[in-house]
Amino acid sequence: GRTLVLSAGDPQGGNRITLPDVSGTVVTSGNFPTVLERLRAIGNVSVAGKATLDAPTVRIGVPGGSSRLSVPGTLTGRFPLVFDGGAEADAASPAEEGAARTVLMMPESSRDNVITFPDASGDIVTTTTMPSRVVTSSEYRIEAQSLVLSASSLSLGRPCADDAFDPPPGSLTFHDSTAGASGFRATRPNAFAARASGGFRF
Repeated sequence: GRTLVLSAGDPQGGNRITLPDVSGTVVTSGNFPTVLERLRAIGNVSVAGKATLDAPTVRIGVPGGSSRLSVPGTLTGRFPLVFDGGAEADAASPAEEGAARTVLMMPESSRDNVITFPDASGDIVTTTTMPSRVVTSSEYRIEAQSLVLSASSLSLGRPCADDAFDPPPGSLTFHDSTAGASGFRATRPNAFAARASGGFRF
């Protein structure tokens, strides 16, 4: 008949194996389950092949620690990453359905694209958060084959006073037929007027 053999390897120290106070089947490397209701791993975990984590909450790393997650692969799907701003992680229970989320959407790629994050702190600018004013103490350069500026008034040079469009000396002003704060405007529709205040040279 069949025989069950318990074999102990050559011990390198004092080992103790404790049977838990529960009913169940002993798990070995030959019958490790493919579906687990609960799994807690302390230390390194290596998974070879396909793995699916289907749970309301999956935590990787130590809260408040310096844990690292390396994914040397491809995140698939149109919405591969969803962020909740830490609200769900800080709550005792998962956040309610329909709570606010920040979702990264990846459109279908027609070629290999590379997005580089600069070595600086700051906010990401999107099409809905374009700043209305850019202030820099150094050179600000725009290089393009064509540049289209759609505005009723445009001033090159020193900035104007708040809530006014009366250019200070050393500026060049373009304005359409709608009058600005200073009353300067073009004399007829579909035209613009230019004024150099204090002199201007190209």
